[in-house]
Amino acid sequence: MEDEILEKRIGLIPKVVVSGGMGPKEYAVLLTDQKSLFVLEKKTKAGLGYAIGGIVGAAIANTLASPGKTFDYENVSLDQLAAEKDNIVVPHSRVERIRVKNGFSSSVLRMEYVDSMGKKRKLQALLVPPPELIAQKKQEGLKLKAVRAEYSRSATRAFDIALPPSVAQKCEWRV
Repeated sequence: MEDEILEKRIGLIPKVVVSGGMGPKEYAVLLTDQKSLFVLEKKTKAGLGYAIGGIVGAAIANTLASPGKTFDYENVSLDQLAAEKDNIVVPHSRVERIRVKNGFSSSVLRMEYVDSMGKKRKLQALLVPPPELIAQKKQEGLKLKAVRAEYSRSATRAFDIALPPSVAQKCEWRV
C-alpha cells in the first residue's frame, strides 16, 4: 500500500479490445506513472461458440457474454487491480516498444514488453471509443471517423504523459 501512495494515476483509456482464442475481451487501461494496468471489463465466448456451432453458436455465446464490470478508477486500489488474474500489468520499466497506428476501422495499439517471468510479450489491442462517447460526439456533429481519430490521439497523449522519457522515446504514434 505504501508503494501505491507514491504511484500517481495519470489517465484512463476507457476501452480497448484484445482478441483472444475464446473471443474478444474489453479492457480499460489505467495509466500510472509506473505501469499500464489493462483491467478486464468484459469478455465473450464468441470464439468458442463459433467453433461449436458456427455463426449461430457465436451469436448465442455473445448473448452469454460476461456482464461488464465497472470500477471507480479514481478510488479503487491499484494493488487490488494488479492482483486480479484476468488483468494485465505492464510495468513501464519493462516496455520495449509501443506503437499506435491507424487500422481499418480503429487504431491499433501494439505493446512489446518483458513480463515478470522474463518472457517477451506482445499485446495488440484496438482503440475503440465507448458507445456513450460516440453518441455524445455525434450529437456534437462529429463523424465516426473523426471520433475514432480523436480517441486515438487522446490515448497517445495519455501514454506520453504517463511514460518515463526513456520509454517514451521507444513509442511510435501514427494517428
